[in-house]
Amino acid sequence: MEEIKETWRPVVGFDGYFVSDQGNLKSIDRIIKTKNGKLCRIKGRSITIRLNNFGYLDTRLYKNGKKKSAFLHRLIAEAFIPNPANLSQVNHLNGIKTDNRIENLEWSSPANNMKHAHDTGLSKPPNQNHRKVIDNCTNQEYDSIREAAKAYGIPYSTCKYILRSLTKNHTCLQLAA
Repeated sequence: MEEIKETWRPVVGFDGYFVSDQGNLKSIDRIIKTKNGKLCRIKGRSITIRLNNFGYLDTRLYKNGKKKSAFLHRLIAEAFIPNPANLSQVNHLNGIKTDNRIENLEWSSPANNMKHAHDTGLSKPPNQNHRKVIDNCTNQEYDSIREAAKAYGIPYSTCKYILRSLTKNHTCLQLAA
């Protein structure tokens, strides 16, 4: 059985971290200055990768002493895939958000990324995203999440998260069947 060789490159923008073409992350042995000015040796280790609420693999890395979230597919693309057109998003060609092989990733504009999602059936076109919302306390019906959010005086994104069960629902709102 042939062993697959793993290639490691520095994580762009995060000193002391490396990402592999196999989707692994690690930190390296390094010396840092603590808050009280003393030097401290930090042992390198594998970095935990988790599946977030949106189906992407992400992680937490430290930069200038502060914890930052980072998508694994973006770290891999920045390290391994040239981006001469300076495109802002990374697209999964096969639509599988956890498939972070280099051959499955490409740099993309937001418009092309959305078009790809629509073409592959990963996302509905914007006019199909409007779903009716019902207030179960008053039986009031709203034509869209945006309309319900406005009536309740809450931000659209908060209302969307509530209705998609990404945050606790303290309202009487519910998506219509």
